[in-house]
Amino acid sequence: MGIFRFLETTTKNLVILAIGLVFLLSGLGLIALGIFSEIREHAQLAAASQTTAIVLSSSIGTEGSRGDRHYVPKIRYQYTVNRKTYISQRVYPGIPAMDSGYGYASSERMVLDHPKGKKCPVWFEKDKPQIAFLVPHNSWVSIFIILFGVPFAIVGLIFTIRIVREGIRRARMMAVSRMNL
Repeated sequence: MGIFRFLETTTKNLVILAIGLVFLLSGLGLIALGIFSEIREHAQLAAASQTTAIVLSSSIGTEGSRGDRHYVPKIRYQYTVNRKTYISQRVYPGIPAMDSGYGYASSERMVLDHPKGKKCPVWFEKDKPQIAFLVPHNSWVSIFIILFGVPFAIVGLIFTIRIVREGIRRARMMAVSRMNL
């Protein structure tokens, strides 16, 4: 009976360890994504030049399914760099995938600030003028992702440390019991 209890406990501990590692790696992945996005955003801003754009269209779009719907400012603008004209829809610097998923109020504010026909400043990368953005900051998204990842990493770390300590304690107990034989 003792061996079955040990195997049962070991299996339970392995499951807890696996869950802990999933949480830990997920949290660390989110933290790394947030840090990478922040670094990318700052690099783009450091390498950016400013010009004037004209807004071609401005509306609020939706993404996601009915239960997970979020709003996105859809602002198309045209700008010229070195006598070449470009059209873009990018709002913020950083990772393009993080240029979505806003609330209705912030999307509406962005659209109202950039109506069709308005001339506005736009920032573009000097080396790649086809990459441009309307607003020269978006740090809250990176910070939110980092803060979202921290609890996952902490929970995963706690689970992992707990199970590793338990394994070390059991190994010591088994070693002591063998020495006493």
